[in-house]
Amino acid sequence: AGYVSDDSADYQPGTEDDGQDQQAESPPAAFEDVRQDLEGLEDSGMVLDRVVKLLERQRLATQKLVYMAEQREQADLGRDWANNVFATLLSLQPTDGVLAMLQSATPSSLSVLVDSSGMSLLHHAARLGLPQVIDRVLEISESAADSVTRADGRPAHWTCLMVLADQWRETEAFVACLRSLLWSSSVATMQLRNLNGNTCLHLAASRGNTYFCKRFVYRLYYKLGGSQQAFGEVAALINSPGAKGRGVIDLSLRSSVQLANYLQHCWGGQPLQPPPLPSDLDHARRWRETQQR
Repeated sequence: AGYVSDDSADYQPGTEDDGQDQQAESPPAAFEDVRQDLEGLEDSGMVLDRVVKLLERQRLATQKLVYMAEQREQADLGRDWANNVFATLLSLQPTDGVLAMLQSATPSSLSVLVDSSGMSLLHHAARLGLPQVIDRVLEISESAADSVTRADGRPAHWTCLMVLADQWRETEAFVACLRSLLWSSSVATMQLRNLNGNTCLHLAASRGNTYFCKRFVYRLYYKLGGSQQAFGEVAALINSPGAKGRGVIDLSLRSSVQLANYLQHCWGGQPLQPPPLPSDLDHARRWRETQQR
C-alpha cells in the first residue's frame, strides 16, 4: 500500500483581528529596554502596561509564525522521507537500505511511516520477514510493537503479530521476527481482537501455525506472571469465541490436529463447536499444502 500524507501539514494560520499583529514580521524591541524608556513618563503605569501587553502579543505572534513555518518544513521533509523508506522497503535489498535510513530516526519520526491503511513500518517488516528492520524499529521505540492498523484499513485493526501470523513461514528470519515482537508486545496487544473478533492466537491457529502458537501462549503466560492465575487467563483466551463463534481449538482442528491436541492436553483447551466435517478437513489440507483457500 502506498503512503498517504496528512493534509493538515498545509494548514495556514488565520489573520488576527487586532491590527497591531500586522507588525509581527519585525522583531519587537527588547522588553527591558522599553520598560526603562517609559519609567519617567507621567501616568507611566497605564502606559507601561499597555506597551508591555502589545510587545508580548507581538512576540507571541512572531513565535507562532516561525513555529508554523518550521512545522510545514518538517512535514514536507517527513513526507519525502517516508516515501523513500517505503520505496526502499520494496526494493531487492530492503534491509540494508532501510537500516541506513533509520540511523538517525527518532520515535516521533517513526510516526510518519504509516500507509493509508494504518500499516506502520513494523507491520510491513513483519509481513516481509525482516528481523533486522524489526529490531532497529523496536530499538528506537519499543512501543511500536503495539501499533494497530486503522479500523477502516485493510487489514482492519491488526497488530504486527497478526500480520506475522498471517504471513508466517517457519524460517529462521520469521522465527527471529516472532521472538522480537513477542518480547516487546504488551499483554493488551497480544489479547487484542481485530474487527472480526479474532485474536492473534485465533488467527495463527486458523493457519495451523503450530510453532507460532506454542511460542505465543508461553510468552503470554510468562508476561502474565507465570502463576496459576496466568495459566487460567491463557486457557480463557484459548477457549474464547472468535469469528463465527469458533474458539482456538475449533480453528486448529480444521488446520492442524497436532496443534489442537497440544492446546487441549497442555493448556486446557476445549472445542466450542461440533467436530469439523470432512469438507472442512479437506479445506485445511489444501491450505497447508498450497496456501490457497
